Amino acid sequence: MAQPGGRLFDFALDALGKYVYDLCSKLTEIPRTELATNKHKKRKSTCTANIEKVKIVCNKLQEMLRGVPISIANELTNKLLDSVDNWEYEVGKCRKGSTEEQIYMEIVTSVIHPAVSKIEPGQDLFNCSEIFSETVFCSFLCLSLIIRNAYNLKNLRNLHILHSNMNFNFTQIEFPENLVEFSGRCKDEVLIKILKSCKNLRYLNVFGSRGITDMSIYYLLQLDHLEKLNITETRITSRGIKKLMNGLFEKFGKLIPLKYFAFSCNGPHHFKCLEMLSDMKISLQVNPNLVGLDVSRLYKFRNIVELQITSTLHKINKLLKEIGNQLVYLDVEIEHFGPVNNDDDEDEEEEENWDIEEILKVGQYCSSLKCLHILISYYFFPRMPDFIRQPLPGYQTVRCLTLDIEDERYI
Repeated sequence: MAQPGGRLFDFALDALGKYVYDLCSKLTEIPRTELATNKHKKRKSTCTANIEKVKIVCNKLQEMLRGVPISIANELTNKLLDSVDNWEYEVGKCRKGSTEEQIYMEIVTSVIHPAVSKIEPGQDLFNCSEIFSETVFCSFLCLSLIIRNAYNLKNLRNLHILHSNMNFNFTQIEFPENLVEFSGRCKDEVLIKILKSCKNLRYLNVFGSRGITDMSIYYLLQLDHLEKLNITETRITSRGIKKLMNGLFEKFGKLIPLKYFAFSCNGPHHFKCLEMLSDMKISLQVNPNLVGLDVSRLYKFRNIVELQITSTLHKINKLLKEIGNQLVYLDVEIEHFGPVNNDDDEDEEEEENWDIEEILKVGQYCSSLKCLHILISYYFFPRMPDFIRQPLPGYQTVRCLTLDIEDERYI
């Protein structure tokens, strides 16, 4: 058998993924041509397939997959889950209670290897955060089926089920006690249930969970092994963060297991929280203009390694000049390049040169940067004729550069 990580192994996985993708269309009688014509609409149920015959096919598929070595259970399961997730999102659009949905449920259940220890979405080329994964499942139906089957997977240790726009509220679902990593958007009730069941969690990512509040702090403090925590874009307040940190200090003293912490800086009170986190690596999301923050107060913090920020490039560079050399991940939304200038007679060439200089400063200030993501409007994007035929100076360490220009004329 091809060895994991080799090209032949990758080809075999790709072939299986394509087979399962096509099997979804064949058994549900939904042709792949639906991809072009029915991308965002739930389709009418027209399937006449015999469910019992479908179950026979899925049982055979399951038996075949169970015959593969346990050592490749994770790669196999996640590849096939990625295929069925993409199919339902791109083609299926199965209506609730329909025959197609019932068939799809049989297929998803059959591709999950019973010995799988890690479930996660297919890798996203733009997911390069050093601390917390940002990849997501696309299909709500696929994700809900994974959650419902999770408890029966006795070897499952890592469950990463972030969805692009969904909070799951399956309060009746049980979670495996052996979980050590969990990612997902949920509410307090679900998170508390997870924290009560999974005492050995080391990694917890609830990014974007607007239903999580300070109510969950008490239960977070019951975990003895938590090393990585992401509460970015939740409703946990600065008061909740202080309560969490004071509880950890009281419980562990200076030997706090938590080493990586991500959160949103939504007001001046969060700066005081940062002072309590000096021994941790921090991933910080901040929008200075939205909440009226003075980002100069961030200059003294030498443990911020990931930064998401929305502002003018001029203001961003003032911050990067002080902390840029410690960043490995930078996600910026540029409102415009510099201070608003009302002088209509300003020389256009000088303005363009100033824009270019501001771009170069990012690379000069961030000497250890691995990932740089930039979102900018077309109307503020500068022309850089001097650098068309040569690479921009700086940026020697950047491995991933994503440039998102908001305009229909640009791709």
